Amino acid sequence: MSGNALAQEAIVTATAAAASAEAENGSKRVVVEELFMGFIIDFFVLLSYSTNGHRDVSMDHSTEALRPPLASLEAVCIVAREGSFSAAAQACGVTHGAISRRIAAVENWLGYPLFERHGRGVRLTPDGQRLVGRIEQAFSIIDGAADQWRPARAPRIVKVSVTPTFAQLWLFARLNAIETGPPALAVQLDISHRNADVAAGEVDVAVRCGAGYWPRLDSQPLVPETLYPVAAPAVAAKLKTRECVELLDWPLLHDSDLAGWRAWFAPQGVTLKPRPKDKRFEDYGSVLAAAQAGLGIALAREPFSDAWLARGDLVRVGRFEVESPVAYHVLTAKRETRPEVLDFVRRLIETARSTGRMIRPSLDLTRPDLLTYRYALASTLPFIKTRRVHTRT
Repeated sequence: MSGNALAQEAIVTATAAAASAEAENGSKRVVVEELFMGFIIDFFVLLSYSTNGHRDVSMDHSTEALRPPLASLEAVCIVAREGSFSAAAQACGVTHGAISRRIAAVENWLGYPLFERHGRGVRLTPDGQRLVGRIEQAFSIIDGAADQWRPARAPRIVKVSVTPTFAQLWLFARLNAIETGPPALAVQLDISHRNADVAAGEVDVAVRCGAGYWPRLDSQPLVPETLYPVAAPAVAAKLKTRECVELLDWPLLHDSDLAGWRAWFAPQGVTLKPRPKDKRFEDYGSVLAAAQAGLGIALAREPFSDAWLARGDLVRVGRFEVESPVAYHVLTAKRETRPEVLDFVRRLIETARSTGRMIRPSLDLTRPDLLTYRYALASTLPFIKTRRVHTRT
């Protein structure tokens, strides 16, 4: 009998045994999982080798020898999906060494390698590709069996702290898709400017804007920001050249501090200092509303300002743009392992990636070579004057 035929027979036997156990006990909460798992492991082995000849499954081996290290097989799939041991370790919430040991356990059991190195990552060998396909098929069968006999559970709850700006301008439009899953997640939002204590367990996840370092927490970059000036259409009509110097005739609108404006002006040779006529607001939504009202010129922070420009409430008043020196990051406790928390973080990052706005590697803007590069780039644009200009008060 072929490996595939034996595998199908194992599935039929497992299903029949599970049904019998359910009938005898009068409840679905019996040891069905143990019964099914024993048969599914046999299916796993037979299915894995039905397409290659590295080992002869018809040989007289003990049951233990025929069973792969099942806990490590999922690690194989994750490494294949992520493309590196480091990324897989981060996705699993374990160390690089733990992933290496799991992969080594499977390779030792098989007797041949599953991955080959390339650059900074790894890729599956031809044998590895065949095996991973079979592993994923078997895991799908296991998941389906578990869903049949496991009682329905309420959605897992994840407490998330976000700022009003991030919630209103980015998260709300995507939250339903993130919660839906599968499996479903129940996201409890704490919307406030207050820094909730993630390390102490006040919330499970926080999304905060910064340079990327938060003591006692793990952080992952989420949404980058591209900066360029915008204004109400009536204000834009009054600008003649739209050069950076002309913008200084108007109040500059900002939140928190002038860091964004300084990052935009610096490559153009302007050292920006605080000015009485500039206006500071508590959050970025207020900055955009003030710009719409014609109170001055604001910085667009893509993607958070996209809707305002799409509606025509604001228009772009300068072609020059820079990457913001800060960005939103996802914060979790050190070495977080709870599945629902890791699942939420994964979904959040995948949602950001699907919009095409995943953050690029951060640059150290204090490096002389990068500063030289930025000034050289600015000098190539005909509408930018790179001479140093004193700000006006």
